[in-house]
Amino acid sequence: MPARTSATISTPAGLRRELAAVRRRGAAFDRGEGNYDIVCVAAPVLDAENRAVAAISITGRWRRLHVQKFDLPVRNAALRLGHLLNQAELRAPAARQQI
Repeated sequence: MPARTSATISTPAGLRRELAAVRRRGAAFDRGEGNYDIVCVAAPVLDAENRAVAAISITGRWRRLHVQKFDLPVRNAALRLGHLLNQAELRAPAARQQI
């Protein structure tokens, strides 16, 4: 895996470690892995069976977006979206029957 910056995860073992950390945290961070100046926080939107069905993220320049500051808000937004999607799924069968 070619490195784009000095922060790029470029080994299979490094990627496995990062994926395990993402699962524990419930969020993924890009700390300049693809571009020195760009950072990102992302979290999965989960369905009722705890499967990822979407994701939400925020990306910005490292000088303005501090990933630790946005970690909890992004995870909370993903959790809320998951709840909304799950509620919509519960109502969907009844709505389809009315058509």
